[in-house]
Amino acid sequence: MLMGNWFGLRIRGVCEGASQKLKSLQTVGFINYFGMQRFGFEVDGASVPVLIGGALLAGDIKMALQLWARPSDSNTAFARDMYEEWMRDGRATKALQRLKTLPRPIQEKLKLWKELLEYVGDDADEPKYREAVKHLNLPKAMLHLFPTAYSACLWNRLASRRIRDGGLCVRAGDLVAVGAGDNFEKLKRVESDEEACQYTINDIRLPQLGLQREGICRVSDAGVDVQKL
Repeated sequence: MLMGNWFGLRIRGVCEGASQKLKSLQTVGFINYFGMQRFGFEVDGASVPVLIGGALLAGDIKMALQLWARPSDSNTAFARDMYEEWMRDGRATKALQRLKTLPRPIQEKLKLWKELLEYVGDDADEPKYREAVKHLNLPKAMLHLFPTAYSACLWNRLASRRIRDGGLCVRAGDLVAVGAGDNFEKLKRVESDEEACQYTINDIRLPQLGLQREGICRVSDAGVDVQKL
């Protein structure tokens, strides 16, 4: 809790039942979701960084780069139409010729797509896109950021499902904190409903999948088969 970070809110036009919801916040609390700053811009209602992260984790480099190069909603409709046509027919040469007819400021915003088209050519396969990762000198920080966005999105969904399906009581299968380790909390998997009675909702932990410290994955270390998740 940040003791020095207080502020007040005045809420107007609240709906019926708001007082009960406020009481729930006071007594139960709320899920501390990852915010939208983790997920970046959206196209057609989907978070592009999350989709890119999913493609990278699945080893689909071609899809990841195609999504990364996708024009955002702030670009012209003409550019987006060109992109959709390229995705359908795979003709990079044609898309590149049309892209060069756009005003230079828009071309600058679409620089990654332009360079990708120039390198992969028509009907490029997965190996060609893997070569493009090195050729285009893509920032490594971004290559790590996208899977992090995917992991954060997955955490949000898992947290919602845990509360929806399991309620506010500890149940068998939950991970709970059982004490401090050398650098972070130790986790334990609850094996039975009888054991669950020893803990409260405040003891439950839902670590991000894949998150490791000093080579240790707390989820795996607690006895959870991560490969089945």
